[in-house]
Amino acid sequence: MSAWRELWNICFPEDSEEYLEYYQEYKISKNEVFTTYREGVPVSMLQLNPYRIHLYGKEVPASYIVGVATRPEARHQGLMRDHLRHAARKEREKGRTFQYLMPADPAIYLPFDYRFWYTQERFEPHLPVEEDWFVDDWNFWSTMTDIQKLIALSWVNFLLYQNMDVYTARDAAYYDDLTAECNACGGDVMFVFRKERVIGAFAYFLEDETLTLLDAFCEDETVYRQLLGALKGKYQKVEILDARWCAGEGERYEKPIIMVRILDPIGFVSMLRSKTENAMTFALIDPFLPENDGCYEVVLGKEQCSARKIEASGELPVLSPGDLAEWIFQRLGSRICINEIV
Repeated sequence: MSAWRELWNICFPEDSEEYLEYYQEYKISKNEVFTTYREGVPVSMLQLNPYRIHLYGKEVPASYIVGVATRPEARHQGLMRDHLRHAARKEREKGRTFQYLMPADPAIYLPFDYRFWYTQERFEPHLPVEEDWFVDDWNFWSTMTDIQKLIALSWVNFLLYQNMDVYTARDAAYYDDLTAECNACGGDVMFVFRKERVIGAFAYFLEDETLTLLDAFCEDETVYRQLLGALKGKYQKVEILDARWCAGEGERYEKPIIMVRILDPIGFVSMLRSKTENAMTFALIDPFLPENDGCYEVVLGKEQCSARKIEASGELPVLSPGDLAEWIFQRLGSRICINEIV
């Protein structure tokens, strides 16, 4: 058994064999995997999933941290800290300005200066009681024609471009991976057509009698209600993980899900745009990446954001990368859509 799979089975026993087979085929060959061995036995690992992220009109490569796993007998010995530091340094050397992850426990990552940037608006809808519902032309990604896929990709990327400041770039390979992932979890990816025009996109999976909609992009409320009508009576519970495009009655709540770690303050800030004008001068101390240490001036603007190192003059507030991230995130007003599971 491969080292990553051995550790995954030990640390994430809830994942099915179907899911691990999907991960083996679609993910592991693309990932950068950091593994620690002791006496030939894998004891700890961290993986980086490659993605491309749209940041305020620019598409940049970024790494999504997953598979952070340590054998129970080797925990609390600094192995995860060493992996995080090593991965951060290697990514910075490649010119990457940030890393991101979805924490199982935020308290684990706060000391390493990861901070929340994306809070999902989640929704548990009240399923409709009416019996009649009309189905448009529903198409599963895996069976769509090349022309349909091209139309679907154009539609969803234009929707995200018009409505989001930060989002994951979506191409055919992205949806091939997502379809395989949803299939491994009892779900699928489908696009809803009205004649030759796309009006909705949905990715879903089934777990413990709960149908979870990972993506729910709708042209209007009618499409959304049609989907719920189709699901009526089939599942005990339906939950939508990103419900900003969905209307109707139900229980709404927010959940912070994506944490970001700044790797290069100057490069990261330069890619941003802010809803308001703000500026700050400070001293930065970064224990993980001491090359970031120094005094900075950061300016957030609607047209351009900038950061530069300056010569110290007088006493300045001292920030960590996490402090800087919180200050920035609280002021940007970013519209974000990063819904990846792995």
